[in-house]
Amino acid sequence: MARIYANRGLTKRQNFSTVVVIGSILLGCFELWRAATVAPEEVGSGYLFAALFLGGGAYGARQVLMGSLDTVVALDLGSAREATIVLWRPFTTKRIEGPVEKLSDWRPYAKPVRRNLRQPMVLADHPDYPRPLEFEVGQGIQIDDAFKTLAGEALAGLETSAAGPAR
Repeated sequence: MARIYANRGLTKRQNFSTVVVIGSILLGCFELWRAATVAPEEVGSGYLFAALFLGGGAYGARQVLMGSLDTVVALDLGSAREATIVLWRPFTTKRIEGPVEKLSDWRPYAKPVRRNLRQPMVLADHPDYPRPLEFEVGQGIQIDDAFKTLAGEALAGLETSAAGPAR
């Protein structure tokens, strides 16, 4: 199998974010336990800190998961046109295998990251996955010529759009 697309930094970034979120939730649980076990006059702002850390952890978990569950980490192509698509999951991956021809409806997309910042991406549909697969395009992303052949029109659409050039 030849790797025709690789987003190596995604796994490290998202797993680090997951660790931070888990730490926040654990700190919120600790603050809640501490506030519940001390005398009422010593509680102070313990419940407030617990609510802030638990709420922040829940919001962070939602952002990390919803923002990257559909993002492709790698796409491998075998000699018989068999493709292996690797998706990010917290501390693991999900694999989708099958003929590369199942990937269809390639299209450019500019994913909003912040108010004035958009991440150029290429979306593709696969019948074995319920939502569009997201392929990040930009610096640090390894894109082989075979991937450029598969997603040629979508990559060309990114080059001509306001999303910026595909690299």
